[in-house]
Amino acid sequence: MALAHFAVQQGVGWAKDKPELLGLGPQAIQALADAKLSQASFERLEKDAGFNAKDVVDLAKFAKK
Repeated sequence: MALAHFAVQQGVGWAKDKPELLGLGPQAIQALADAKLSQASFERLEKDAGFNAKDVVDLAKFAKK
């Protein structure tokens, strides 16, 4: 539950309902926040482009570089 609270604090509150993201840990949540990834973008990448949660987090990390 602490990680869900962290997601809300970081501005990606939508991630608190995504166990596949929470399971990746606080660095994953921080990467999404740093990239300012929206829930809509996450869902499009996951559903339309076929990426899994870890792939989306990797993309967010890359986007920050």
